[in-house]
Amino acid sequence: MARTADVVTYICKNYPNPDELSKARITKMVYLCDWRSAYKRGKQISPIKWIYNHYGPYVDEVVDSARLDPRTEVVYTENAYGNPKELVRLINSGTPQPRLDDEEKEIVDNIIRVTSPLYWSDFIDMVYSTYPVRRSEKLSSMDLVKLAKDLRTEKKAALDG
Repeated sequence: MARTADVVTYICKNYPNPDELSKARITKMVYLCDWRSAYKRGKQISPIKWIYNHYGPYVDEVVDSARLDPRTEVVYTENAYGNPKELVRLINSGTPQPRLDDEEKEIVDNIIRVTSPLYWSDFIDMVYSTYPVRRSEKLSSMDLVKLAKDLRTEKKAALDG
């Protein structure tokens, strides 16, 4: 299992549109990586215990790790409408390199490839359409590994039925 900071750094290093990596987007990207990993491999990439809050999957751990890691920083800026926003960005792409195994890199690369062309509303629609969000109560924890197992069981039952 990778450290959250390594996942964040890897995303910052490989995301084609760094000015889009707001707190909310990068947090939800890490969630999507964890969900895909839980479904494909039976385990998350990060150690995060996800919460479904008022704005979908969110935990402070993602941005906190960016603040504490010497490879990344959180900067305050404005969005296109002049409202304040916080961006997570890479400041030191040197050492240490993000420690992700090849399977984890493949999952994160897939999430980057699928989400980077999406406008914010389409990106959020994608996040909200995931099985854990659809099946979880607001303000509850989301056990992604258990939910992935539940989804596989549902799909198998549908095929067998």
